[in-house]
Amino acid sequence: MVDPELQSVRANLFADQRQGIVGRGSVTLHPKVASVSATSATVLDCAYSASELVYAASGKPVPPVTPPENDGVRATLILTGGTWKLSKQTVTEGKCAAGS
Repeated sequence: MVDPELQSVRANLFADQRQGIVGRGSVTLHPKVASVSATSATVLDCAYSASELVYAASGKPVPPVTPPENDGVRATLILTGGTWKLSKQTVTEGKCAAGS
């Protein structure tokens, strides 16, 4: 990942850690490359998410609790130093985009 996406993910993980929140469950991915150039790529997915956040101490779910669902994911990657890195990701909960 690269900034600002990297900083956003780090902030969320640190906040969860401070609050004693952990993730449990699974996510099933089926990514498809929608477009690619010499320096960027767009990847679409209709990810099936059966994951949830819970309080580690009690095992109780963190509200709001959502049932397992398909989520639309659109990821933009950039080529940096010979490595593809995520620069932006948009998730549409409960709805997959056409072509994903």
